[in-house]
Amino acid sequence: MEHSAINILPTGVRTCSTVSLALLLISACAPLQQGQQLIGMREADVQARFGAPTDTFYLADGTHRWIYSTQPLGSESYAATFYREGRLGMYKQMLQYDELNKAIVGNWTKRDVEEHFGRSREPVQYFRLMAREVWTYRVGQTGDWHVLYHFYFDAGGVLRNVQVTPDPLFEVLT
Repeated sequence: MEHSAINILPTGVRTCSTVSLALLLISACAPLQQGQQLIGMREADVQARFGAPTDTFYLADGTHRWIYSTQPLGSESYAATFYREGRLGMYKQMLQYDELNKAIVGNWTKRDVEEHFGRSREPVQYFRLMAREVWTYRVGQTGDWHVLYHFYFDAGGVLRNVQVTPDPLFEVLT
């Protein structure tokens, strides 16, 4: 039977490790949560505040989007969408149910998922018998419920299935 190192720690140490990880993740993304205050600011001001984005996309409507991802261990991915004139028009945490549920099976592509949520920071999986490539995103929810969203793509890059599973990282830590 295989055990992770954290499972064999005494309960007090395990709780301390859980609290430390949670505090680290919260403190790392705290400035990102304040992005709404920057609406209307220029790109240079946003970058000065948050640093370089993890992903940049030029969207079909002429806007462009910067993603600030806390993945793979964090559960947030903030989208900063700039209008053509270079001012911030929208800033939102994308890894939440109302945004995740916009992914349309049979319609969305890999590009749609990337532009909306940022690139997956988890290792890409491939299920040969299904002929599906799977991208995974860690999603934190309120309370104790943390999940992984798995997006399954066919060989043409079209979204064919979305699966939600409990996040084993948080099962191990509790």
